[in-house]
Amino acid sequence: ILVAGYQFASLDECLDAISDRCYTGKCVISFDDAKDNFYRYAYPVLKARNYPFILYVPSRQLGMDGIMSREEVAKVATNHLCTIGSHTRNHVNCAQCENLAEEIFGSKQDLEALTGREIKHFAYPWGSLDDVSYRSIRMLKKAGYVSAVGTLPAALHGISTMSRYYLPRINANAYLPLLSK
Repeated sequence: ILVAGYQFASLDECLDAISDRCYTGKCVISFDDAKDNFYRYAYPVLKARNYPFILYVPSRQLGMDGIMSREEVAKVATNHLCTIGSHTRNHVNCAQCENLAEEIFGSKQDLEALTGREIKHFAYPWGSLDDVSYRSIRMLKKAGYVSAVGTLPAALHGISTMSRYYLPRINANAYLPLLSK
Protein backbone atom coordinates (compact mmCIF):
# COMPACT_ATOMS: atom_id res chain seq x y z
CA ILE A 1 0.00 0.00 0.00
CA LEU A 2 1.56 3.30 -1.11
CA VAL A 3 0.63 6.75 0.24
CA ALA A 4 2.65 9.95 -0.24
CA GLY A 5 5.77 7.91 -0.84
CA TYR A 6 5.14 5.58 2.10
CA GLN A 7 4.28 1.89 1.89
CA PHE A 8 2.49 0.22 4.80
CA ALA A 9 2.66 -3.36 6.02
CA SER A 10 1.83 -5.32 9.14
CA LEU A 11 4.47 -5.76 11.81
CA ASP A 12 4.62 -9.48 11.01
CA GLU A 13 5.32 -8.74 7.33
CA CYS A 14 8.10 -6.32 8.22
CA LEU A 15 9.73 -8.68 10.72
CA ASP A 16 9.55 -11.55 8.19
CA ALA A 17 11.17 -9.38 5.53
CA ILE A 18 13.95 -8.35 7.89
CA SER A 19 14.53 -11.99 8.83
CA ASP A 20 14.78 -12.84 5.13
CA ARG A 21 17.17 -9.88 4.62
CA CYS A 22 14.85 -8.36 2.04
CA TYR A 23 13.40 -5.48 4.00
CA THR A 24 12.06 -2.80 1.68
CA GLY A 25 11.44 0.03 4.12
CA LYS A 26 7.72 -0.32 4.60
CA CYS A 27 6.08 1.50 7.52
CA VAL A 28 4.14 -0.12 10.33
CA ILE A 29 1.26 1.93 11.72
CA SER A 30 0.89 1.41 15.46
CA PHE A 31 -1.37 2.81 18.16
CA ASP A 32 -0.95 2.51 21.93
CA ASP A 33 -3.50 2.56 24.74
CA ALA A 34 -6.69 1.63 22.80
CA LYS A 35 -8.05 5.15 23.15
CA ASP A 36 -11.70 5.57 22.23
CA ASN A 37 -10.78 8.32 19.74
CA PHE A 38 -8.81 5.68 17.80
CA TYR A 39 -12.03 3.72 17.39
CA ARG A 40 -14.06 6.78 16.37
CA TYR A 41 -11.59 8.51 14.07
CA ALA A 42 -8.53 6.49 13.05
CA TYR A 43 -10.05 3.03 12.65
CA PRO A 44 -12.64 4.07 10.02
CA VAL A 45 -9.88 5.75 7.94
CA LEU A 46 -7.51 2.76 8.23
CA LYS A 47 -10.32 0.41 7.25
CA ALA A 48 -11.51 2.55 4.32
CA ARG A 49 -7.97 2.93 2.96
CA ASN A 50 -7.07 -0.71 3.59
CA TYR A 51 -4.04 0.14 5.80
CA PRO A 52 -2.70 -2.60 8.09
CA PHE A 53 -2.05 -1.53 11.68
CA ILE A 54 -1.29 -2.81 15.17
CA LEU A 55 -3.22 -1.71 18.25
CA TYR A 56 -1.47 -2.21 21.61
CA VAL A 57 -4.10 -2.73 24.31
CA PRO A 58 -3.86 -2.43 28.13
CA SER A 59 -6.35 -5.24 28.78
CA ARG A 60 -7.61 -4.28 32.25
CA GLN A 61 -8.22 -0.65 31.28
CA LEU A 62 -10.81 -1.45 28.62
CA GLY A 63 -14.05 0.41 29.27
CA MET A 64 -12.43 3.08 31.43
CA ASP A 65 -13.02 6.72 30.58
CA GLY A 66 -11.38 7.51 27.23
CA ILE A 67 -10.49 3.84 26.52
CA MET A 68 -12.18 1.51 24.05
CA SER A 69 -14.64 -1.05 25.37
CA ARG A 70 -14.05 -4.79 25.24
CA GLU A 71 -16.68 -5.02 22.50
CA GLU A 72 -14.94 -2.37 20.39
CA VAL A 73 -11.57 -4.11 20.67
CA ALA A 74 -13.17 -7.45 19.80
CA LYS A 75 -14.82 -5.86 16.73
CA VAL A 76 -11.59 -4.20 15.52
CA ALA A 77 -9.72 -7.49 16.05
CA THR A 78 -11.96 -9.24 13.51
CA ASN A 79 -10.61 -7.00 10.75
CA HIS A 80 -7.88 -8.69 8.69
CA LEU A 81 -5.89 -5.42 8.68
CA CYS A 82 -5.62 -5.40 12.46
CA THR A 83 -3.03 -6.96 14.71
CA ILE A 84 -3.73 -6.72 18.43
CA GLY A 85 -0.73 -6.41 20.72
CA SER A 86 -0.38 -6.34 24.47
CA HIS A 87 0.35 -3.21 26.49
CA THR A 88 0.24 -4.95 29.92
CA ARG A 89 -2.94 -5.15 31.92
CA ASN A 90 -2.70 -1.80 33.69
CA HIS A 91 -0.22 0.30 31.67
CA VAL A 92 2.63 -0.25 34.14
CA ASN A 93 6.30 0.63 34.02
CA CYS A 94 7.90 -2.75 33.26
CA ALA A 95 11.22 -1.90 34.92
CA GLN A 96 9.54 -1.02 38.22
CA CYS A 97 6.51 -3.31 38.39
CA GLU A 98 6.59 -5.88 41.21
CA ASN A 99 3.88 -8.13 39.73
CA LEU A 100 5.26 -8.00 36.19
CA ALA A 101 4.49 -11.66 35.41
CA GLU A 102 0.79 -11.03 36.06
CA GLU A 103 0.89 -7.92 33.86
CA ILE A 104 2.69 -9.58 30.94
CA PHE A 105 1.22 -13.09 30.99
CA GLY A 106 -2.20 -11.88 32.14
CA SER A 107 -2.57 -9.30 29.40
CA LYS A 108 -1.70 -11.88 26.76
CA GLN A 109 -4.28 -14.30 28.20
CA ASP A 110 -6.95 -11.57 28.52
CA LEU A 111 -6.51 -10.43 24.93
CA GLU A 112 -6.36 -13.94 23.48
CA ALA A 113 -9.61 -14.79 25.26
CA LEU A 114 -11.22 -11.57 24.05
CA THR A 115 -10.12 -11.77 20.41
CA GLY A 116 -9.70 -15.50 19.82
CA ARG A 117 -6.34 -14.69 18.24
CA GLU A 118 -2.76 -15.31 19.30
CA ILE A 119 -1.15 -12.22 20.81
CA LYS A 120 2.49 -12.13 19.68
CA HIS A 121 3.53 -8.49 20.01
CA PHE A 122 4.04 -6.18 22.97
CA ALA A 123 4.56 -2.44 23.50
CA TYR A 124 6.22 -1.19 26.67
CA PRO A 125 3.75 1.26 28.26
CA TRP A 126 6.66 3.37 29.43
CA GLY A 127 8.94 2.80 26.46
CA SER A 128 12.20 4.61 27.15
CA LEU A 129 15.37 2.59 27.66
CA ASP A 130 15.22 3.35 31.40
CA ASP A 131 11.76 1.79 31.61
CA VAL A 132 12.70 -1.60 30.16
CA SER A 133 14.64 -4.29 32.02
CA TYR A 134 16.31 -7.60 31.23
CA ARG A 135 13.72 -9.13 33.55
CA SER A 136 10.88 -7.84 31.38
CA ILE A 137 12.57 -9.04 28.17
CA ARG A 138 13.10 -12.53 29.64
CA MET A 139 9.47 -12.60 30.74
CA LEU A 140 8.20 -11.53 27.31
CA LYS A 141 10.17 -14.35 25.68
CA LYS A 142 8.87 -16.86 28.23
CA ALA A 143 5.28 -15.69 27.62
CA GLY A 144 5.68 -16.34 23.89
CA TYR A 145 5.82 -12.83 22.49
CA VAL A 146 7.93 -12.49 19.34
CA SER A 147 8.51 -8.74 19.50
CA ALA A 148 8.30 -5.69 21.72
CA VAL A 149 8.46 -2.01 20.82
CA GLY A 150 9.72 0.92 22.80
CA THR A 151 9.90 4.62 22.11
CA LEU A 152 13.44 4.94 20.82
CA PRO A 153 13.02 6.97 17.59
CA ALA A 154 14.54 5.08 14.67
CA ALA A 155 13.48 3.16 11.58
CA LEU A 156 13.23 -0.62 11.37
CA HIS A 157 16.27 -2.10 9.64
CA GLY A 158 18.83 -4.86 10.13
CA ILE A 159 20.68 -3.12 12.97
CA SER A 160 17.68 -1.67 14.82
CA THR A 161 15.97 -5.07 14.83
CA MET A 162 18.88 -7.05 16.26
CA SER A 163 16.82 -7.28 19.44
CA ARG A 164 13.21 -8.08 18.63
CA TYR A 165 12.39 -7.17 22.24
CA TYR A 166 13.18 -3.47 21.97
CA LEU A 167 12.24 -2.35 18.48
CA PRO A 168 12.30 1.39 17.73
CA ARG A 169 9.36 3.49 16.58
CA ILE A 170 9.05 6.94 15.11
CA ASN A 171 6.36 9.12 16.67
CA ALA A 172 4.10 10.22 13.83
CA ASN A 173 3.29 13.51 15.55
CA ALA A 174 6.72 14.72 14.50
CA TYR A 175 5.97 13.88 10.85
CA LEU A 176 2.26 14.62 10.43
CA PRO A 177 2.84 18.28 9.51
CA LEU A 178 5.15 17.11 6.69
CA LEU A 179 2.50 14.73 5.31
CA SER A 180 -0.16 17.43 5.17
CA LYS A 181 1.91 19.72 2.88
